[in-house]
Amino acid sequence: MIKNKSLKIVVLTLLILIGSAFFRFASAFQIRAVLRSEIPEAEITPPADTNNNDNSSTSSTPSRVRTIIRSQIPEKEILPDADNSDKIFLFSDSGADDLFSWDSVFEKVKVVDFDSSILFSENNNSLSKKNTDTEAILPIDGIDYRITREKIEVRDADDFTWFGKVEGSPYLSHFAVVNNRVAGEIWLPNGEHRSLLPRSEQTFLVEWNDEEISRGLIDDQILISSFISTNEPGGRTGPRIQRRLSSLVCPKGEEMIWEKPILFLYDSTALDWAGGDKDALSALAQTHADSINNVNLNSLMENYRVKVAAVHEFEYTSSGNLVADLQVLIDSGENEGGEVRSLMQKIGAVEASLMIGATNGRYYGMASGNILQPPGGRYHAGVIAGGSSRAFVHEDGHNNGCGHQVGYIPDSAARPFAHGWIKDEAGMDVMAAWSQELCPTGRCWYIPLLSTPHVLVSGGEIGLTGTPAGVAGEAECASILPEAYTAFGVLPMCK
Repeated sequence: MIKNKSLKIVVLTLLILIGSAFFRFASAFQIRAVLRSEIPEAEITPPADTNNNDNSSTSSTPSRVRTIIRSQIPEKEILPDADNSDKIFLFSDSGADDLFSWDSVFEKVKVVDFDSSILFSENNNSLSKKNTDTEAILPIDGIDYRITREKIEVRDADDFTWFGKVEGSPYLSHFAVVNNRVAGEIWLPNGEHRSLLPRSEQTFLVEWNDEEISRGLIDDQILISSFISTNEPGGRTGPRIQRRLSSLVCPKGEEMIWEKPILFLYDSTALDWAGGDKDALSALAQTHADSINNVNLNSLMENYRVKVAAVHEFEYTSSGNLVADLQVLIDSGENEGGEVRSLMQKIGAVEASLMIGATNGRYYGMASGNILQPPGGRYHAGVIAGGSSRAFVHEDGHNNGCGHQVGYIPDSAARPFAHGWIKDEAGMDVMAAWSQELCPTGRCWYIPLLSTPHVLVSGGEIGLTGTPAGVAGEAECASILPEAYTAFGVLPMCK
């Protein structure tokens, strides 16, 4: 009896072990099958690195050609079942039309609840390097776009800028966060872009009327009526320097850069537009600077940058005429004892930018000439309700010496090669001026770069396949940055 009972126990144990092993094998096979069906190989294959820059090189002449690809939205970017916890923002029930009056330049405005904690956590302050493993979701027009972080610049725990690319787009999107107020620019794979604007402690996703903005950036320069010659920061003539110092050698891991400090000012109309929220205006100023830097990056001039030297309230109320407003800014910056002049000298800024809420005139941006022609240009003004960062990028380009496209009258380019670029019925760089003749269909795609023949734009839907975004000797405005930064008195540094 004992032997038979023991034998039965042994046989039963073996059967249990065999059945358990078979169940584990079947389950593992099933899990692998599910994973393979839900995650296509295209999504787990790491993208090719298109930013392979040689940091040891100090040449300002582009030595490579970058192709800007405007592809149709691939299926892998449509994520209808994305978890809300990964979304940077969610749409609010509040209607934007019920909160504020919006100018005609705003085509669509939606209220969003932005979650900055998805972008940056105080518990992780080691985010200064590129990390392509960090992703988030952007819900726009019924599509959830995957956006991958490229870098983050942390100024403080509640003050940082997050840079990333929407999958399929060649351009960096960016979000500037200041004390939980956010402003930013989003570039989609089909070439369209959106802005995030803070207003009265709320955040709005904006789609612009590009044609109206382009019209508002025509004939947008005035001459300085008077100027003072001084070698002090903020004065008319900075110290003459060489563009590069042969004795400056950057340590390994750092690169030589030129960084232009800009004083951002806002008047009472800008403060009213923002609902009295000064942090919102600081976030807007930072995203204007980030947009300029992204344009330089897209133009293969990433070592020439700007930074926010300070954001300050300017004791002034816009007259409603941007030409008159800019003249007030110039006078305050050029006259001894002027408020703007004193601020620029105190913080070492070489350029001043004035943010205005809105105007009843035709202009959305205005520049004071350019730094390379007497008396020079160190001032520009832009209207928040007139394109946001686009106006400020355009006017900063004028101050650097860039003009509108070839053939545009008056010709404001400081050098024969420093014109903007526009392609009939197709695309235009940040400096080109809209015209009915060149854009008869009402829209030329806005491409965030300075003209340069070293960048090729590709994309059948806008008719620019294989087209250089510039013309050698005529439309290569990006090449003027080294000369302009020298004229501003900007010294190179390692960073």
